[in-house]
Amino acid sequence: MTCGSVFSGYDYLVVRWHNLNERRGGLTMSQGMLGNLSLSDTQGPRKDIEDKLAGPKGTMWLRRLKRFLRGENPFGVPKTFEVTTNGRSGDQHITDLEVQGDRVDDYAQELLRGKEFVATDGKAYKLALIMGDEFEDDKRTNENIRVEAAKRGYLDPSVELAPYVREMFSDEDLEQMGLWALIVMHQPVSVSCGFLSLLGLRRCVGGRWLNTFDGRPDGGWSRGRGFLFLVPASN
Repeated sequence: MTCGSVFSGYDYLVVRWHNLNERRGGLTMSQGMLGNLSLSDTQGPRKDIEDKLAGPKGTMWLRRLKRFLRGENPFGVPKTFEVTTNGRSGDQHITDLEVQGDRVDDYAQELLRGKEFVATDGKAYKLALIMGDEFEDDKRTNENIRVEAAKRGYLDPSVELAPYVREMFSDEDLEQMGLWALIVMHQPVSVSCGFLSLLGLRRCVGGRWLNTFDGRPDGGWSRGRGFLFLVPASN
């Protein structure tokens, strides 16, 4: 995570605090108050928030903070959410994920370093979640899931978005949704072993993973999977 994203998260919080203070006509910080609260009472929580935003999982905590301030459930995976890119290469993503304690399997690293990974900077993408339990067990294949996504007007996301999504959501978020995996439904890519593969998040006893999964059209899934598609900008 870049320093810029840390400061932008903290600035977001500070601006909200100042705006709330002004609307309430609260006392100024110079008087030792923040609204109706003493600054001494807020120092601990403020420090905790700063530490979370500045830490290796700052992206996840910023997402939770923004949802909390909007009065939304900060946990779980929303039906739709936005991802904004920041120009990082595949190698940078691998390093950043490993620093925050995530694991990236060998084939996932291959995809992040491959030609299909194209880095963008400052682009906002809206992703939509289709849950595996929306399909009958014998109908839950890649082909059928893509047909349903097309009916809803969704498009294929890019390979680039997978590591951003891994940063955004913890295994606890997946667990709250009843998910063991969250698949980014980009066009499948053939890895060195010859298998068509998709990138996705996997919840595991051994820790958070960015994995590759079966990308064949007839590849089937169990119920506890979720599938992410791109929402067109016009929607």
